[in-house]
Amino acid sequence: MGGAVPGEAAEEAADVEDPRLDEAEAVNRYVPELRAQGIEAIGVLVHEGGEAEGPAALDPNGCDRLTGPILGINDAIDPAVDLIVSAHTHQACNCRLPVAGGEPRLVTQAGYYGRLVTDIRLTLDRDTGDVDRTATYGATNVPVARDVLDPRVQAIVDHWNA
Repeated sequence: MGGAVPGEAAEEAADVEDPRLDEAEAVNRYVPELRAQGIEAIGVLVHEGGEAEGPAALDPNGCDRLTGPILGINDAIDPAVDLIVSAHTHQACNCRLPVAGGEPRLVTQAGYYGRLVTDIRLTLDRDTGDVDRTATYGATNVPVARDVLDPRVQAIVDHWNA
């Protein structure tokens, strides 16, 4: 089977054998199984993302005019999914995207090369086990400071740079 990987130019992936399911199809296939096991708080990690293109696009916690494949993935994923952690585009954003038939969903992306770490805060309802999207429900991309060196790691770097 040939085909394009979502988010890549067709000419880049024309000859790639890709047995993977569409991201939303894969997620939606397993949501009923998880819920049948009593799991209500569901988060998804996908290697596909988006890019903020508005005037505030450089805000690592913004969501200014988000574009890209993550929008379609979000639209197609079951409303029971509470959180999507995305990637691929090397952009940073924290968004609450609309969900048909549900409450807005948190979609995050932490940039690239470990420069940011996303601090995700959720509140679980003690009775249902589901994420309470009306309580604590958000994310913050936090810069990773590299101003304090770990001497053990530095010794390894120094050894291989010698």
